[in-house]
Amino acid sequence: MLWRNPGGYVVQTDSKEKPVVSSVTFDRQLSIVFGPTEVAEHTNQGTFITKDQDVLGSLFTIFQNFEVNDIADPITVSGENYTDRVSQAGNVELIFSSSIPFGLYQDAFSFLPREYEDRTFNRVYISLNDPGVIYFYNTHSMLFYEAEISNIDTELLTTVLDESEDQKIEVESVPLKEHIIYLPVNSVELPVLNYLVEEQPNSLFIERLFDDTSEIQTVINENLSRYYDYFSELSIDNKKDILTYTRPHTGNDNLSLSTRTLNSFNKLIQYEHWPNELYFYGYSSVTNEVEFRRYIKGYPIFGTPDYGGTFITVSDNSVAGLEMPTVVAQTPISDQQTNKELYSMDELTAVLTKAGQSLNDVDDIKIGYTWNYSDESNRVVTLEPNWYIKVNGNWMSVQTLVSVSKGGAGDGF
Repeated sequence: MLWRNPGGYVVQTDSKEKPVVSSVTFDRQLSIVFGPTEVAEHTNQGTFITKDQDVLGSLFTIFQNFEVNDIADPITVSGENYTDRVSQAGNVELIFSSSIPFGLYQDAFSFLPREYEDRTFNRVYISLNDPGVIYFYNTHSMLFYEAEISNIDTELLTTVLDESEDQKIEVESVPLKEHIIYLPVNSVELPVLNYLVEEQPNSLFIERLFDDTSEIQTVINENLSRYYDYFSELSIDNKKDILTYTRPHTGNDNLSLSTRTLNSFNKLIQYEHWPNELYFYGYSSVTNEVEFRRYIKGYPIFGTPDYGGTFITVSDNSVAGLEMPTVVAQTPISDQQTNKELYSMDELTAVLTKAGQSLNDVDDIKIGYTWNYSDESNRVVTLEPNWYIKVNGNWMSVQTLVSVSKGGAGDGF
């Protein structure tokens, strides 16, 4: 389906305006949602990362054609040791946003032992100098796997990497609490984006989440739309445009990780109408909740409220819990683009140190887009790039972290 942008759009300032409603469905590929979000090329000149979606797509298509013939028992490799191994010139590394179960990639294996299906990895790399071997690594568990592969087109891989020269950012490896990340050596300049907001109709979720709509009772006011029957409840915050659905668990909670994440993906494609990239972002073994996150221009969306995250809990093949935004940033509305310069690695580290935040206590660091509604119209959203820090399982912008550390002071932001 082709989406045609409306022409001649003028921002309205009437506070009573209604958001545009859309029910466009977007095709989601399992290999993309559970695929890498970055590719690192290690050279004699340093390490360079690209997040460009076209480049990622081309590279991942090449990697999808390989066949893993044998996989050895894992060994424990420290983060420092892994960094030394992967940073050798000629290595090409795929970086995932979360730990991916091997079972989701079992089609790439000539044979995958059953005990490997729920083991996970978040890094994959090969050497252009020795393309017959592939390596899997999990930066959290520090388990390192080596396997034999075939059907890697190294000539095409090299061509794609050479053509992506303009998309590359030089980075350095940085150890965190229980993770390894890459941070840019120099400051990064990204565009501030403006989009037309579209809202999905409540009926879309009602029809798909309730078995019998004739049994639904409704309570609607200015702040909340609430729908419930004898088994489940759906509520939509009309101010924040956040949906919450709960249903008592009626099935098997002892699902394997591979089955749970796959079932969650099958539900995701029924409800999430984000027109850009979506990626698997994690799983909680405590709540059995699977997280997916919206991306734009290669970067995740964060903010408060969280307009980037979709959280799904499945029981067998039914939805036991769902939390997600009901709005999407559908259509660019301005040709005028401003850019924002973000900290380099050294600048960011200095800011965190000044705020009293040690990298040894940080879970993760990413550049992400912050969702902010326009002051002129509730149909327009501004997406602003910012550094985000994950501490104790929660994402917050660097501005928020500095403000909290100083008791509310802005520290020049």
